[in-house]
Amino acid sequence: MSRYTAPDAVIGYFRARTMTLLTDRRAIQTPSMDRMLQRADYYAQQRFSSYYQPDITVAEAAELGLVEVWSDNRWILWRVPDYRPTADS
Repeated sequence: MSRYTAPDAVIGYFRARTMTLLTDRRAIQTPSMDRMLQRADYYAQQRFSSYYQPDITVAEAAELGLVEVWSDNRWILWRVPDYRPTADS
């Protein structure tokens, strides 16, 4: 996540403390998509899981204005709307 997010970014993740420890980024932990949109700059979503995270589809993410930054078979990193990365990121 460090490669794809600015140092001052807030990342929504189902284990906020783990995200902070591994990336040195601030993180929030919430099952509410509304809170995620209000408080996070990025959302790290584990595919096929609803465990303490908003479980959204790619189509639902597009409707919300989320932009895929990176993904693999297990994870998607979404940029939350209205977040503007700095020139350094």
